[in-house]
Amino acid sequence: MALFQKREYLLYALGAILAAFILLGYGLWSKDQGSEIVVAPPLPGTQVFINGELEGRTGTLKLEVKSRLPGGQYAVLVSKEGHWPWMKNISLGVNEKKTVRPFTLPRDVKKARIEKLAPKEGGGASAANPEYARINALFEKTTIREDAAPLLPRTGIEDVKSADFYEDRDDVLIVAAKEHVFAIEIAPGDPANFQPLYTGTDPYFVREDSFLYIKDGDLLYAIDLALL
Repeated sequence: MALFQKREYLLYALGAILAAFILLGYGLWSKDQGSEIVVAPPLPGTQVFINGELEGRTGTLKLEVKSRLPGGQYAVLVSKEGHWPWMKNISLGVNEKKTVRPFTLPRDVKKARIEKLAPKEGGGASAANPEYARINALFEKTTIREDAAPLLPRTGIEDVKSADFYEDRDDVLIVAAKEHVFAIEIAPGDPANFQPLYTGTDPYFVREDSFLYIKDGDLLYAIDLALL
């Protein structure tokens, strides 16, 4: 009888310990143990700040900066020398992992001018540049991409002359309006970052693969977005 009671007490004790572990595990899991912001800028050498504190810097092999944080509101700032800064206010939920993809364009975007006339081989009078003629013909079609047009109201920009998606991005549009060509975010979130690509007189553009061709009067320029 005594042996039976000891076994019964032991089972009760083991049950109580098991229940305690279950409750403790549930309590830990229900708390904010896994909230994380992952910042994935496209360029190495980019600094990532959260609420004004430096969280890390990307490198050749380090493509992301990860920060484990409790749920709450955060201001994420991305900075790279020679580039425009990018900033976003992030709402992070309990045990939520959120990834953001900033874009940071150079302050001085390199562009190549495509001449209308090319020097004739062997000297003599200049000849028409076939590359200028080919690219110029692209502007005979509409320069507002069909699937980008419905997204333009999100930008709040009027009198848009050209619109297309930034290379490999469905959350960033390239837009030509007035004397500017610039990239602007259309994804939800505050603020909607925008960064300039070109300023001239009356520019509009077409995009062909990674190349952005800008026509401004008789001037024609090429910008390779893959190099930015």
